[in-house]
Amino acid sequence: GDNSHSVALEAKLKGQGLRFFFILNAYHESLDFELPALEGNAWRRWVDTGRESPEDIVPWEEAPAWQGSSYPIAARSVAMLYSRAAMADGNGATVPAAVVDPVSALPGSAM
Repeated sequence: GDNSHSVALEAKLKGQGLRFFFILNAYHESLDFELPALEGNAWRRWVDTGRESPEDIVPWEEAPAWQGSSYPIAARSVAMLYSRAAMADGNGATVPAAVVDPVSALPGSAM
């Protein structure tokens, strides 16, 4: 609505098997956001500015899995979660999700 102080959005990079979920909470209280459902994967908490350092921003490969169907975010905070799916390589073999780098998969990133 006109007085909303929060927004969440999902972005998908289907060719890379990546999904991102961004949460921006400018409200003065903490809020819970429902996460989009995933099949066989978990969301991973990459950034959450409401957490104490060094847990607020972690290297993508160390991002802890989030098992809940909603994500609690502190007042005036930003969070970014991601999920990566296993993908097939050019020879039909499955590449484990752990080797798919979400940073280099973003448009404009150097490979």
